[in-house]
Amino acid sequence: IGVVQYGDYAQADMYLNSHTTKEGVLNGIRELRQRGGTQRNLGQALQVLRQDIMTPGRGSRKQEGVPQFAIIVSSGPSTDNINREAISLKQSKVIPFSIGTRNVNPTELKVTSYVPSFAFTVDDLPGLYTVQETLINKVTEMSDDDIARLHKRDVVFLIDGTTATRNEFLSIRDMIVRVVEKLDVGLDRVRVSVVQYSDDAKQEFLLNEYSTKSEVRQAVRRLQSKGGNRLNTGRALEFVSRNIFQRSAGSRVEEGVPQFLILVTGGKSSDDITQQADQLKRNQVAPLAIGSRNADVDELRMISLKPELVYTVDNFRQLSRRVSRHIFNSQINVICVCVAKLIQTVNLNWCLQRVCRVKVESPGRRVTEEVLAEE
Repeated sequence: IGVVQYGDYAQADMYLNSHTTKEGVLNGIRELRQRGGTQRNLGQALQVLRQDIMTPGRGSRKQEGVPQFAIIVSSGPSTDNINREAISLKQSKVIPFSIGTRNVNPTELKVTSYVPSFAFTVDDLPGLYTVQETLINKVTEMSDDDIARLHKRDVVFLIDGTTATRNEFLSIRDMIVRVVEKLDVGLDRVRVSVVQYSDDAKQEFLLNEYSTKSEVRQAVRRLQSKGGNRLNTGRALEFVSRNIFQRSAGSRVEEGVPQFLILVTGGKSSDDITQQADQLKRNQVAPLAIGSRNADVDELRMISLKPELVYTVDNFRQLSRRVSRHIFNSQINVICVCVAKLIQTVNLNWCLQRVCRVKVESPGRRVTEEVLAEE
């Protein structure tokens, strides 16, 4: 057990290897003194936690496969930005729980916690006892399978392969590689599939076809535009629903593993997408959509799980140059984490908008140089 206090800056009161007995830990806690400060820089504290505290030199046994938990307690909103460091902490295989008083925005608690159900609100700090038993039960009763399930997801890219986007196909391919680089790819972790479509859909590789990140990366780099004049998105959505998000194709939806679809399209569909989009969501698939300037934003909103999960770019070359860095380094990784709980709950209406580093003032906002400049 370790303890870190934060305010203007974060400082460890106790490292994971400071004490070897329960008595030593309890005595260490009794000797804690409040450090004070005028700021509440949680973002900086999360960085310290990841870089300086939960490391082998400070007693972390992550490399031995020991689960890593962080319990974050705050009495008010952070005075610095937490998004990037919250994502990085979760990417480092730490499972955070967050507890905040009613002065803390619930969205901030959800961003900090690994999944929304790991966020708790109390009236004030003396009221921490009200969530004590729930928290203890979650931490102590979480099985290895439960923890492993948090890190598993199935990701399918459905990409525009029409002749009209052939000149930009390399950029689409590069964007997929950039996303894959950020995922923990493996048959028992994150599985990846790619389907290309135009008049019809073409399976490039299944979810269970490759077992390493290197294999997936190489397969993506071998992709060639299939060509075609019509953009039958509805037919393509039906194809992935019937042929890709299935156990025989490597989908683990029956095991409760989150399923989501990343649609990249350069135009309006030539066929109807309504029924197919609805069926995909009923099948517990969480789609997000990225369209170029010729795409129909209303159509993309209908396909995506939430309108906030629609993005438009001027052209797909922008994806490889800039947008993948801004959207995908945060958006995809956050969705990979948050949808893990989202699609397993009855209420699918939890909004991910505020989690993203890209500011979206309205659904389908075009990602331009001005938006990027805001970052």
